[in-house]
Amino acid sequence: MQSLHTALVSASLHRRIQISTPHSLGILSHTTPPSSARFRQGYDKHVLKPLLSFLRTIASPFVVNPYPFFGYSPETLDFALFRPNPGLFDQDTKLHYTNMFDAQLDSVYSAMERLGFSDVAIVVGEIGWPSKGDRDQIGVDVATAAEFNRKVMDRVNSGTGTPLMPNRTFETYIFALFNENLKPGPISERNFGLFRSDLTPVYDIGILRPTVIAAAFRCVSKNCILFTSLVLEIDRLEHRIHRRTTGDHRSEDLRGSGGALQSLARRRRLYRGT
Repeated sequence: MQSLHTALVSASLHRRIQISTPHSLGILSHTTPPSSARFRQGYDKHVLKPLLSFLRTIASPFVVNPYPFFGYSPETLDFALFRPNPGLFDQDTKLHYTNMFDAQLDSVYSAMERLGFSDVAIVVGEIGWPSKGDRDQIGVDVATAAEFNRKVMDRVNSGTGTPLMPNRTFETYIFALFNENLKPGPISERNFGLFRSDLTPVYDIGILRPTVIAAAFRCVSKNCILFTSLVLEIDRLEHRIHRRTTGDHRSEDLRGSGGALQSLARRRRLYRGT
């Protein structure tokens, strides 16, 4: 990270590009209640304290990947999904938590505060919920995944913050854009995406334009011929451009490439909703 920052400084890009590294919540211990959280012994002073000091110096955030999905049980499902629930009361701070996401972020904050770095910003590098899982998994389906991700978006953009970090918004990245159909492990690990591998949406969390949704329905009804042909056309056109830029045009007439590119760009904008 220090080498990358040095390179950015030498290129005068350090004010435009931030350097950080993501962490799972496995770096924490004693996370309940949130005020009791601390970094794991050994990592706290030898790894994370120097890291946080460096991040403070270069004005970069501390990136964490909170996943309520990996922390819930059947009894705490509503707590994980921002639904009405009894919540969690922190006896030390006298603060009440209505959802697991807030509790996880405040656990990170408490651990950072113990080391003297409460002023370093926190960014959510990954968060998500799978749309499909093993047969015995509770709360793993398309509707629940859409519900969770919509509520995460609403929460981080609301400016409400968390009980220990009120009146804040959090830069947040939803995991993931696409399902990973070749990923090993449980079924849920392959189904965190907003889109399938054939480019059709699994569900909409309010970010798709109507043209994209309509195209997706047409794709489903026509076995994705439209999307497949579009991808194949992109591949063919990129191959033709490569042949031209490398001087290898023994069997390709590229006089129509400009028009084809413009047409393809229009079609890609339509299906991307831009």
